[in-house]
Amino acid sequence: MIPSLGRQLLRRLRGRPEVLGVTPHLPEDRLPLRPTAGQLRDEAAAIESGRVRNADELAVLLLAVDRDGDPKLLADTGQFLLRATPRLWLMLDVAVRGAWRLAPRWSAAAVQRLVQGEPSPLGLTVAPFHSDGHVREAAVACLAELDDTPAVPVLALRASDWVPQVRDGARAALERRLTEPSGAALVAAAAVALALRDRREGRWLAERVETVLREGPDELLTAALAAPDRLTRRTAHLTALGACRLDLERMLHAAEHDDDLPTRIRCAEAAVKTGSPVASVGR
Repeated sequence: MIPSLGRQLLRRLRGRPEVLGVTPHLPEDRLPLRPTAGQLRDEAAAIESGRVRNADELAVLLLAVDRDGDPKLLADTGQFLLRATPRLWLMLDVAVRGAWRLAPRWSAAAVQRLVQGEPSPLGLTVAPFHSDGHVREAAVACLAELDDTPAVPVLALRASDWVPQVRDGARAALERRLTEPSGAALVAAAAVALALRDRREGRWLAERVETVLREGPDELLTAALAAPDRLTRRTAHLTALGACRLDLERMLHAAEHDDDLPTRIRCAEAAVKTGSPVASVGR
């Protein structure tokens, strides 16, 4: 069921022609037929290797997967997005917005499904990347009510949206999630937040993450210290060192085992300053 705030926002969309089913004037979509999980993986790998243009290809594939509605492919795509890197999310933020313009008919249908409370999980993931600010705002309100970690990277991106109403809704949702005891939301948000720190309006979330690392419960710091994202781990270690929250055992573990060189160096230096032996560090 669409949550109450989402329903209020979606009322704005109900009188639009596409929601009322008035779509004959819309040009045909330019989406690929029968996308496959292999295509998604190939495009993602190309993006990670530096091929920026492949983000556009991946974006139209995501819309095509949602349009086709194959349950297995939708599930595979959901798992694929769970493993997406911050780089991939930042690229999709721009590329999906452009992809919606290539699919005017599916865009209209997707907005209809959102208004009716029937989007797929993938549909609710890509709706916050829509070019229409009202659609993004309503989709963010709906995502905010889901107790679902995969929604966090999308909310993190929208926390730096250029439209204040979209941005504020995403930030309010993230404020509630950053201190969830498991640390999963913090780790998911931090990876994207730190990657978009230099974006306009991007600093707020990065600073909130650092505040939690500096002042929040120890279990949240522990989760961030073991995060799969290298920049998250580095920020967690350096913030904890600055706040005197990192004990010798964790300094030594990072100095010996972390694959991030700046983290290893800073933790080794901090361990040395404690006056404890670190002869094995760096071997």
